[in-house]
Amino acid sequence: MCADLTGKTGEKFKINELKVFWNGICNVEVQETITNPENKRQETVWHEKYTEIPCKRVYKQATISKMEGLNLVGNQMISLILEKKYDIPLGAKIIYVENGETTIYRRAGVREVYPSIHQQILLESFTKI
Repeated sequence: MCADLTGKTGEKFKINELKVFWNGICNVEVQETITNPENKRQETVWHEKYTEIPCKRVYKQATISKMEGLNLVGNQMISLILEKKYDIPLGAKIIYVENGETTIYRRAGVREVYPSIHQQILLESFTKI
């Protein structure tokens, strides 16, 4: 199975050849509202939607937003590259593991789907309110 990356060269890559650069694994959890059978109240619970998805975390330095004293303060954007077959909803919890280090994110923003086999989604810290 080949996918056209539709770049300037029109090169074709097999999905496994592209995924060789993806050095992370992520699990995706989504929220669901259920009725607690004991107290009949509505409760929100997390459940796994996907497990062990090969992916790559990417950092991009955004523009410098302000100057504090002698330091320039800017924002860093974090995104995740993965196959486009995964439908990860806004607000989903993404547990990312790379080299034994685990970080928990939330999907934020609109996903970018490329003509090849991948998509890129923006992430934010899960604890951020």
